[in-house]
Amino acid sequence: MSDSKGGAVSCSTTGKSWFQRHPDRAFLLQMLLCVGLVYWVRLEQEFLRPILFLMLLFSPVYAWLLFSMKAVVQGQSGTRKMLSRITFLPVPITEDEWRRQGFAWCTYGLILVNVGVFYLGQLQFPSWFENNLLFLPRRPNAWNIPVSVLMSSFLHGGRGHLWGNMFFLWAMGTVVERRIGGGRFLLCYLVAAVTSGLFFFDVMWLATGQYSHLLGASGAISGIIGLYAVRCYFKTMLVPFPLLGLLSLFYPVYLQIRMNALLVIGVFFLSNLDHGIGQLTGTRFSYVAHWAHLGGLGIGLLLGWFLRLAKPALQERHLELSRRRVGCNGFGLDARQLSLETVLDLDPDNVEARLELARVHSRHRLSEQARTLYLALVRELVGSDPKRAADIFREYLDRYWQPASPDLQYRMAGLFFHFGDLPMASRCLDMLLAEQDLPSEIREKAMFQMVKVLFSMKLADPAREYADRFKNDFPQSALGFSSWLK
Repeated sequence: MSDSKGGAVSCSTTGKSWFQRHPDRAFLLQMLLCVGLVYWVRLEQEFLRPILFLMLLFSPVYAWLLFSMKAVVQGQSGTRKMLSRITFLPVPITEDEWRRQGFAWCTYGLILVNVGVFYLGQLQFPSWFENNLLFLPRRPNAWNIPVSVLMSSFLHGGRGHLWGNMFFLWAMGTVVERRIGGGRFLLCYLVAAVTSGLFFFDVMWLATGQYSHLLGASGAISGIIGLYAVRCYFKTMLVPFPLLGLLSLFYPVYLQIRMNALLVIGVFFLSNLDHGIGQLTGTRFSYVAHWAHLGGLGIGLLLGWFLRLAKPALQERHLELSRRRVGCNGFGLDARQLSLETVLDLDPDNVEARLELARVHSRHRLSEQARTLYLALVRELVGSDPKRAADIFREYLDRYWQPASPDLQYRMAGLFFHFGDLPMASRCLDMLLAEQDLPSEIREKAMFQMVKVLFSMKLADPAREYADRFKNDFPQSALGFSSWLK
């Protein structure tokens, strides 16, 4: 493939298997098989119960051995590596998500509202909330039935119910909101809250002829989990596993195990489906609204499809893969190019993919192709995102030690001066002034700018030298700095 941004990637598929030609489909198939295997283990738990009991009993030993072996390979301390994975949070979280910028205002706002409603409302006026805002209300009337469809999602049955839901909302909501924006996130949350409650009511009424009262945010959170499944299906989650075996019932200390998000969500779906069917057939009894979870998950998946979140998800997945795969023929360079090619096929203007491609082509040998990619990115971003352009230009100079075109080099020197990076501004101007065929107009401005930079760096003697050269070379210049030299 060749793009119009100065880059070309080409990865032959000749002789490759179906799995190699379709890595994304193969990945999804692999996750579905893993979900099926986990669910089979769950169905056969009577047969496997002694084995599972022993695994739980000796889980600290297994964990220590596993981390010790990995530490030996990586040249690290097994104990230190294991301690880095210990947590007290009983919910799965997304690995490395803390690196992503942006504050999830809506997620934290919803958590605050839920906590406020419980502590300031339900605990103070329990009868009124139960009579009017459960879905369906205990004392239904014309106004509280439609209001309760939404408001019931902000009520909770106790502190454990509340904080369990809030932990999951925090773990999933922050990840999704940073990617789709606060407005769309809030709208999807409210839609999932309403539709999950209606789905639960309809299923229970059609299957049993009875209705149950519903409260809790888990239906809305399940909708966010559905969005997560579409937008972040490729993510790795750190799932808490009881580190102390059976003692974890009394001492909640967990070891974070890395699992794919789709596997975690798939198990969540099958578990709710199993228990939900059991509720309808009378073989299982539970106060958990499993059909609200399933309804929320389903509407979340539909909303993810409607908002077309699969395309940016695919781009982000392949960008992450390209950063993990280092080198070719033992270094993995072909795999990196294949991932970047996928991203650029979907979005030829993707800045991150083009930057990674420039890094690929300049990793072991400085190529003109990579140089062109770097400078094209800088030129495109210098107006819209000057900070990002400055970062990329710094990376370019560290690799190539060659100036850009005179106009771009001078402009970048001005940007670095504006951002307060005086050494980089001086470096850019020094490289520019070393050019023999530099146009007179740019040389005049560059020398003037160099004097300003050197004075700002409190290098008076070099600044005066450049000032003298400037006066000799451009005696009629309209630029002046006589006041600086006093």
